[in-house]
Amino acid sequence: MDCYLPGCPPHPDLVVDMFNVLASGDLPPKGSTLSPPIALCAYCERNTTKPEVLRIKTLKRIHEVGLDSGDCFLAQGIICSGPATRSGCGTPCMKVNVPCRGCMGPVGGVRDPGMRYISTIASLVDAGTDESMREVLNGMGDAAGYLYRFTVGSAIL
Repeated sequence: MDCYLPGCPPHPDLVVDMFNVLASGDLPPKGSTLSPPIALCAYCERNTTKPEVLRIKTLKRIHEVGLDSGDCFLAQGIICSGPATRSGCGTPCMKVNVPCRGCMGPVGGVRDPGMRYISTIASLVDAGTDESMREVLNGMGDAAGYLYRFTVGSAIL
């Protein structure tokens, strides 16, 4: 079986599911990822605090601000990879007040997670000009290092 079990480390439920798939003999297609194909935000408990229309005025890294322990990281202007990261981890980082770093890899159907994430962030930034957009995105610091932390080997760029 040539499939992927994502995570750093993989969540125990995913490991159990993998063994169940192997035992059943009903193997998925070669190259499949054995975790839910949807974004982590769908399972994050902080998602309930996200405003209906999320607009980001600044981007900051976690060490630059004091965090509200139950609010959506993106709503606080904190870089969180949840919108572009595959679910299945059980959200352990968010439970200890740390934003998603993307260790589960991209959501299903995404070829380049870094490009997906920058597109997501750009669509949420509340900037009227190109200059103000650049200013907000500069808050990310090392964008390439952050966006491709776990996926640089498969990046299009």
